[in-house]
Amino acid sequence: METTIEECDQLPLDESCFKHFAPLLHASQRYAQLSGCRFRAKSFDNLPDEPPCISEGTEVLTDPRVAAKIFACPKVSEFAERLKGGEDGLVDELDRAFRITMVESVRNAMISMFKALDMFPPEHPPPGVDSKDCAYEDVSAPLPCIAQRLFNDQVR
Repeated sequence: METTIEECDQLPLDESCFKHFAPLLHASQRYAQLSGCRFRAKSFDNLPDEPPCISEGTEVLTDPRVAAKIFACPKVSEFAERLKGGEDGLVDELDRAFRITMVESVRNAMISMFKALDMFPPEHPPPGVDSKDCAYEDVSAPLPCIAQRLFNDQVR
């Protein structure tokens, strides 16, 4: 028996963080679970009206990823139109999500680079950088200081 997305202990998308997008996030939970939260620009283009079937021995199974896309597609289309129309709450939350994504992307790139330089995690804190100093965005500081601040932010 297959577990439904509502029965899962933890849903992949937090519907409470972006309240204006909650209905879209709810409709997309199963696809997010099946795709590892990988949404691409064309994920919902050219979908059939019904999920295709895959033969497996004597059983006929419905492709769950396509079924999840078809389930979410009406909300995806609705929210695309609302965003194109410039709906204030949606546009504000989209901007906030974009900023969060960009900050996290830069942070992850910096961690990767410091790991490649064998500077992350730092062996010892450099002088003048305490454990509460998380200002890794100050790239005018020496690299060991930036690495330590990034590490402090990571463990916080």
